[in-house]
Amino acid sequence: MLVVIETISLFIQPVALAVHLTANITAGHLLIHLIGSAALALSTINLLATSLILVLLVLLTILEIAVALIQAYVFTLLVSLYLHDNNLMTHQTHPYHIVKPSPWPLTGALSALLITSGLII
Repeated sequence: MLVVIETISLFIQPVALAVHLTANITAGHLLIHLIGSAALALSTINLLATSLILVLLVLLTILEIAVALIQAYVFTLLVSLYLHDNNLMTHQTHPYHIVKPSPWPLTGALSALLITSGLII
C-alpha cells in the first residue's frame, strides 16, 4: 500500500506544479486583456482615462514579466527538487554517491521564461 501511495505522490507533484504555473500565467494574461478591453472602450469617451489605463497596462506588463521570472525560477527549482528526490530513491544502494551541484537550474529558468513569455515556441 505504501508503494502505491508513494507512486501516486510522485505523479501528482509535477501535475500540481503545472496546474499552478498555468493558473498564474492565465490570470495575468486575463487581467491584462480585460484592462486593455476597458481602455479600448474608454478611448472614444475620455482620452485622459485612456492614457491612465495605458500607463497601468505598461506597469502590469512589467509586473507580469517579473512574475514570469519568479515562476520560471520556482518551476525549475521545484522540478530539480522532485528529480533529485527521485534520483536519491534510485541510488540508495550507493552510499558514497555524491550529487554535484548542476548549472542547469539557471539555464532551465531562462528557457522556461522564454517559453512562457512566448519568445520561443
